[in-house]
Amino acid sequence: MGRLTGTNRLLTLVNLLHHSGSYYLQQHAENPVDWFPWSEEAWRKAASENKMVIVSIGYSACHWCHVMEHEVFSDAECSAYMNAHFISIKVDREEHPHIDQIYMDALQLMGQSGGWPLNVFCTTERIPVYGGTYFPKHAWLNVLSELNKSWRTEKSRIDTFAARIRSAFSDVYNQEKYPLDSKDFSWPKIMASWQKSWDWQYGGFGQAPKFVMPPCWMFLVEWCNSTQDAQASQFLHFSLHQILRGGIYDHVGGGICRYSVDREWHIPHFEKMLYDNAQILSLLAVVSRRHTSALYDYAMNGIVEWLENHLRKDQRTFAAAMDADSEGEEGKYYCWSERDLDQIDETARELLHRYFDYGEHTKWEDGKHVLRLSKDLNEKFNSQDLIRINQELLHLRRQRKEPAIDSKAILSWNAMLIVAFCDLAILKLDTSYLDKAVGIAEQLFGSEDAILRIAYNNGSTVTALHEDYALAISASLKLHQTTGELKWLNKALQFTYRQEELFLDDDGLFFMSHSSTDLFQRKKDLQDGVISSSNSIQANNYYQLGLITGDKKWTNKARKMLEQILTHDTSVYGSANWLRLLLRVQQPQITVVLAPNYNIEDLLILQRDYHCVQTISRSTSGSSFPAHEGRKEANGAIYVCTDTYCEKPVFTIQDAQQQLKKWQKQESPDAF
Repeated sequence: MGRLTGTNRLLTLVNLLHHSGSYYLQQHAENPVDWFPWSEEAWRKAASENKMVIVSIGYSACHWCHVMEHEVFSDAECSAYMNAHFISIKVDREEHPHIDQIYMDALQLMGQSGGWPLNVFCTTERIPVYGGTYFPKHAWLNVLSELNKSWRTEKSRIDTFAARIRSAFSDVYNQEKYPLDSKDFSWPKIMASWQKSWDWQYGGFGQAPKFVMPPCWMFLVEWCNSTQDAQASQFLHFSLHQILRGGIYDHVGGGICRYSVDREWHIPHFEKMLYDNAQILSLLAVVSRRHTSALYDYAMNGIVEWLENHLRKDQRTFAAAMDADSEGEEGKYYCWSERDLDQIDETARELLHRYFDYGEHTKWEDGKHVLRLSKDLNEKFNSQDLIRINQELLHLRRQRKEPAIDSKAILSWNAMLIVAFCDLAILKLDTSYLDKAVGIAEQLFGSEDAILRIAYNNGSTVTALHEDYALAISASLKLHQTTGELKWLNKALQFTYRQEELFLDDDGLFFMSHSSTDLFQRKKDLQDGVISSSNSIQANNYYQLGLITGDKKWTNKARKMLEQILTHDTSVYGSANWLRLLLRVQQPQITVVLAPNYNIEDLLILQRDYHCVQTISRSTSGSSFPAHEGRKEANGAIYVCTDTYCEKPVFTIQDAQQQLKKWQKQESPDAF
């Protein structure tokens, strides 16, 4: 299956991954393993040759994926055994998250913890019967030998176990739900349970490893806005300060890493993902509307700078990720030896000691430092001092080999960045951020209702999943509310109708993928994690569509989805975005409609200063939505409405602000 390639260099064996657009698959293209990409061809070959299938899943920025590629998949002994006795499929989880989630669920059903690389062994019917994450060479060879022997001599036992796994999936995915009426939902119970995991010493939730979990923080922002919970507000800002001071944030180059391996947010797993940075940028912009913080400004500026310097793919879209490794070593690009720090000038070194906490206690591997800001740093630090330090350290860092960039532009992740840029525009009243957001949307959303998850430069494409449609709708609604342009509301509706055709089930919830044949089980993404579930995103979209258009069919759909999810066991950690919607449903539904003569800055000001506003829209002569009827005059009024009535029409932004003040709840003072 492999073929030789080369001209004036040593001939290299390449496999079928050589033709892939995926950077992760390209990283395995010169393995001696006869890899297939995920395809019907691979499964047909497995059936015809009666071989077990190895499905190996990872992503390009994953450190332990690199380790296993080097130690196992590049090894002659391992690859020879795999090629002789198995069909091997390599999957980029960022291309196919629905495949990744099914097999990750399978691993957990088998009683193991998940992670990447994810390696599962499947029957020819695609059902997993064994799996794990990272395997060193000796363990991998043992597993290969044992499973191949069982496949040849005890096939009936494997088939029986596969049937049990399939039945377990059916039980989990199709279990009878016992929905809880939202009126009976106990907020004190849900919050008391969640607060047990709050880490008041270092911030965040639970023990190591720690993920930032943006959906949880966005829920907490909504909770504080709705309840004026002073303790929750204090924990929110305490935690964000702890995270942003830590080594998980790159204080030299900007951007935040995927997670911290320790409880203190000090040592990160060094890969940086677009989805993390987009969501955190949005979170900080929203939090900063009511809470001024020099640290938040510092981090937002750093994230934007990192995005522009490293992930900007073209004039519009952004790449997926920056690797954890460089020159074969995890974190080498980011860590500092004493010798490195001795090279900066005396002034910068003095500032380094003033602003950063480092010493024996901040050393990582090989005695190198991961920089973090001092815990005793005054909130009103001088950003010019940090710029001075960074100039020196960046000069040294640029002499190093930069980690690789995975250049694929994933639609759903770029849609998150559209929302983040819109939130920055609201915070700063700066339309240049809207230009960035509109540029991404015009590049990826096209002129029709169909979209692609990924379009590679070599012409290959990846079909959009429900996540892509849900986040494209969310981004389009955000663009409508910040630009005032009707075309973005129409685009949201186009995508809404299309995703219902492709993914909607009879129960009002959505499947992850359109196809029901590429996996043994079709899954619905319902649980919020580091990224909110596609169903919770769409439920929020429906709710916003209903308020913006005045069409109650959309809000009814949102309520139907929400009521199927709420149970006595609902937790914030797994349902943060669902609960954020529940808070909105239970609050007065304040909407604002402006006539066409009001400008973008008017839209931004009302959203920045009044968190009570759930949706805002600018009517136009081309609008036929119920909420816009009779409100299209060229020099018309501003309408502030609730779910039951509208205030008297007013004709200036100042008068609208006066009307909104009575709905605005003031957040209690906190320690920051």
